[in-house]
Amino acid sequence: MILNRLSSLSAALVLFLACGAAAQPVSLDDQLIAANLAPGGTLRVAFLGTNPIQGRVDPNTGAVSGPVGDIIRELSGRINRAHEFMPQSGAQAVIDAVNSGAADLGFLAYEDSRAEPVDYAGPYATMASSYLVSENSLFQSSADVDAAGNVIGTVTGRSQEVFLSANIRNAELEYWQQQPPDEEIERLLVSGELEAIGQNRQRSVEHAAKFLALRVVDDAFFSVPQSFVMRQGEAVKAEALIRLMDELRGNGFVQASLEKANLLGGASVAPPGIP
Repeated sequence: MILNRLSSLSAALVLFLACGAAAQPVSLDDQLIAANLAPGGTLRVAFLGTNPIQGRVDPNTGAVSGPVGDIIRELSGRINRAHEFMPQSGAQAVIDAVNSGAADLGFLAYEDSRAEPVDYAGPYATMASSYLVSENSLFQSSADVDAAGNVIGTVTGRSQEVFLSANIRNAELEYWQQQPPDEEIERLLVSGELEAIGQNRQRSVEHAAKFLALRVVDDAFFSVPQSFVMRQGEAVKAEALIRLMDELRGNGFVQASLEKANLLGGASVAPPGIP
């Protein structure tokens, strides 16, 4: 009888421990591995090679620095896979690379229109956008710029252009297919051909540091999270990446990456979630 009772208790204990073990949460690394982020063996990542809030590409070596570089090196180490960076010239090129299967993941700023062909997950930084103006400009805030007679330069397809096209009511927009050279930007603003250029704040800060005749309007006319993007419907990938970025934002990894890349003048650690 006692043996039977002990046997019953042992069996109950084994069952309890087994149930408890089954209820233990999966580790983040195991979740990332199970998400099969690099089905071909190498994690291929498309990003905007001209956006400093994402990354900078060394013109001599091709090495990628900045938040995207740091995040992907951390991610590829956790899943024990090699990685390949695929710098792109514009948002549509990133979307096309992801949806064609040429890239496994991408990075983009969130836009409602871009959320139609791809899914967003795991924001890392909030990118501010601020006007670059002549040092002699009278503009003190972004609201001052949207006035009749003013001309604002912007690059087609960038987040800033999408926002300005939808929200500027009085000023005129001049659209560029590509960013003009730095010296041309200075000339356009100093000569008065343009009253302002709408771009991400980091670019504006760097232009103002390079040219004493230029300055950055103090506030931001637009702020948006930068995030992973992937093909639609890949919920397992999305959940793993959300958890990864929750950890990297929470433990100071993203803050340190932004600081190391000298990006804190134009970006900050993103809050969780996508608009």
